[in-house]
Amino acid sequence: MKIKSETYEAIAEYWDRHEMSDQNSEPVELEVDLQRPATYFPIEKRLADQLKTAAAAQGVSSKALLNRWVQQKIEEEVASK
Repeated sequence: MKIKSETYEAIAEYWDRHEMSDQNSEPVELEVDLQRPATYFPIEKRLADQLKTAAAAQGVSSKALLNRWVQQKIEEEVASK
């Protein structure tokens, strides 16, 4: 049996609903794809379009480029204080 989940909580919920004895001694494979939690902010469509264009030109995702830019800006702000 293979269980695929993106969170530990989902795996815990699965085992809360199932008994190990119900598994007929079949080995269980767990595949977990954990990602950092994200917070979303609205962005004007015009800016989103420009971001997509810039990201494509650099060969990266819009998400990666936006995170890079925000990180750079935060580092500049911290350094100026």
